[in-house]
Amino acid sequence: MAVTPIHSTVTVTTAATRVQVTADADIKPMSVYFEAAGANTGFIYVGLVTVSSTVYIARLAAGTSFSIGGVPGAGRLGGTGIQLSALYVDSSVSGEKVQVTYVYPTGG
Repeated sequence: MAVTPIHSTVTVTTAATRVQVTADADIKPMSVYFEAAGANTGFIYVGLVTVSSTVYIARLAAGTSFSIGGVPGAGRLGGTGIQLSALYVDSSVSGEKVQVTYVYPTGG
């Protein structure tokens, strides 16, 4: 099976202000990988709409990563993958960045 990787950078402009990874509810990848930028000086928090410095799925220091994956049958439209628009990031320092990479099957 062929997959298509998509990569983006999410910046938390203001600390303690969550940022949605994407507003596109049709993106349901089979896996998502988050990596806090190496130049960050604080923490990146990965979570749902309630994400904060005390409520999160993962807390990432500079250069560390977290992934969610292994969802069979995921796809760009419909599918049963991870609801990417349900994921948010926050940071402890303004201007921090996180790299987000996700993959979905494209046939083959």
